[in-house]
Amino acid sequence: MKYVRFFVYQFVFVFVFFNIFAIFDYFIGPPMTRVDWIAVAVSIPFLLLMPKVFEVHSTKFGSVHWFIKALFSIPPFIGALLFAGFIGLFG
Repeated sequence: MKYVRFFVYQFVFVFVFFNIFAIFDYFIGPPMTRVDWIAVAVSIPFLLLMPKVFEVHSTKFGSVHWFIKALFSIPPFIGALLFAGFIGLFG
């Protein structure tokens, strides 16, 4: 059961990480306007919160062997990319 939870946590973590950068990358462009600064201001709390979430995630699954972690991190990475691309097609 802990492997399933690890898989789900990895999927959500990677999905949120990619979507934060994909969404805010759309708004931030060369001529820095007010919208760009608002996007930067909104993205900073997410970026500051990510290491803390990753630390809690790492300590929670400390009993999972590193090889299993690496093996179970690849499918969520690919799945999150595909899911984000699927949402991008219809969003």
